[in-house]
Amino acid sequence: MYNAVLTELLPVEEPLLEDRIAKMDQALSPGLTELKWKNEDDIPNFIEGTMKVVSDVSGVVDIMKNNLRSVSGILSQWCKEPIVARQKGAKPMALDEFDLKHKERVGMSMMTQSEGGKEIHKFVKE
Repeated sequence: MYNAVLTELLPVEEPLLEDRIAKMDQALSPGLTELKWKNEDDIPNFIEGTMKVVSDVSGVVDIMKNNLRSVSGILSQWCKEPIVARQKGAKPMALDEFDLKHKERVGMSMMTQSEGGKEIHKFVKE
């Protein structure tokens, strides 16, 4: 879990979890420097405490990554349909007709983006 947390984080995400990573390193430090693995009494407590801290950080990273995937999916949906589309072989249309169709497409796009924006806002707040 520890290695997965450190390898999955992007450089721009690390500052968001800097204090939690420091707490995780601090929890692991006794196992690398002080703890004698032959003393079986301290090992279960050390593992339990360390797993709790590392699991907490891992859970936060998982939530961040899932939210990022969700936001990316919402944004990619916005790019699927162009606002202005030229149809092959279509006859020229009157300006009023084009304006009406364009306003309809923009309205649909704005509605979709407004709903998606609310979802993105929800993910960012998490």
